[in-house]
Amino acid sequence: MSEVTRLLILTSVSFLAAFSATPILTHFLFKYRLGKQIRTEGAPIFAKIHGSKEGTPTMGGILIWGTALILALGFWFLSLFFDGIFERLNFLSRSQTFLPLGALIFSAILGFADDLLGIFKIGPKGGGLSMKQKVLLYTIVAAVGGFILLLVMVWRDKLVFTVDFWSGVLRTISVSGFTIITTYTLVSLIPLEATDRGFVTLSAKLLAIIVPTFVVHFALSSLFGMEEAEPVIRKIKQIALKPVRIQ
Repeated sequence: MSEVTRLLILTSVSFLAAFSATPILTHFLFKYRLGKQIRTEGAPIFAKIHGSKEGTPTMGGILIWGTALILALGFWFLSLFFDGIFERLNFLSRSQTFLPLGALIFSAILGFADDLLGIFKIGPKGGGLSMKQKVLLYTIVAAVGGFILLLVMVWRDKLVFTVDFWSGVLRTISVSGFTIITTYTLVSLIPLEATDRGFVTLSAKLLAIIVPTFVVHFALSSLFGMEEAEPVIRKIKQIALKPVRIQ
C-alpha cells in the first residue's frame, strides 16, 4: 500500500466517521440545549451582530479531535490482533505522531472547557475563558510541545545547534517581527469596524493591510537571504527587467 493510498483511506474513513457522528452530536446538543451563548457585557456591538447565533449548538470541535483520537486508538488496537491493512493504517506506530496528537488532545480539552464555561455562563463577561487566558494556555501548550521537540532534536543530533542554525533562527525572528509590527501598524491606522459595509469598502481596507504586509515580508526575506523569498523575487525581477519590444 502506497503512502498516497494510505492517506486517502484514512481521510475517507475520518470523513465518513465525522459525517455519521454529526447528527448524533447535534441531536444531543439540541436536546440538552447546549448552545452558544453570546456575550453581552462589555461588547454591545459584538452581541448585536452575532445575536442571531445564540442557541446554535457549539462544541463542534469534538467531531474533529474526537474522530482523530478514536481512529488513532482504534487502528492501533486492531493492529495488535490483526496484520495487513490495520497494521498499515496504524499511524501510532510512528513515534513522530505522538507529539502532534498530544498537542491536539490538550488543545481540544482547552477548547472543550471553554465551550462548557460559555454554555453555563461561567467566567468573565458572560462566560468562557477570556482572550488573555486563551492566549496564555495555548502558549503553554505550544511551549511545552516546542520544548519536547527541542529535546528530541538534541537527543538525535548533538550538533544540530550550529552557527548556521542560530543564524537562521535570528533571521526568521527578525523577518517575522518586522512583519508583525507592519501588520499591527496598518491595522491601527486602517481599523476594520463593525460599521463597515459593502464589498468595495471591506476589500479596499483588507488590500491596504495585506499588500504592504506582503511587500515588507518578502523585501525583508530577500534582504536577510531567506530561501522562501527567492522564487518570488526572481519572478519579479524577470517581469521588471524583461526587455520591451517596440514594434
